Amino acid sequence: MATLAPATRFAGEISERAELLNGAMQLTLDGGAIGSEAEWTIEAALSWRLGRAGAVSLDEGDLTLTLGDAEVVAILDEGTAELDDDTGSIEVSATFDIEDATGLDLESGAPLRGRFEIGAESWDGELALSVDA
Repeated sequence: MATLAPATRFAGEISERAELLNGAMQLTLDGGAIGSEAEWTIEAALSWRLGRAGAVSLDEGDLTLTLGDAEVVAILDEGTAELDDDTGSIEVSATFDIEDATGLDLESGAPLRGRFEIGAESWDGELALSVDA
């Protein structure tokens, strides 16, 4: 059975970036684990309203982690996005609730906490599993 480390670093590219007509920013992030023996991949989608200063609440989000036949699907519980005026990067802090975990001993509803720094074309960050894996 695959395991997910209590805290795993990830990095990757921004595969989709869209400013929607309703004033929302929508991003899709793709990537993989770095500095880890397990070759987890990640796909995450995040959305929030533009045009506000400071930390803005995320409207929607989900992520999928895969390693071989193992897969974790998690849905956004809460989070914020904040533009760093000095670097132009976006700092995202979010908690996701596990909806489904195939091939892993994880309970539905268990939280994954993430912090991501998103640049123009790439991103990096960390996911911390709040339960034993």
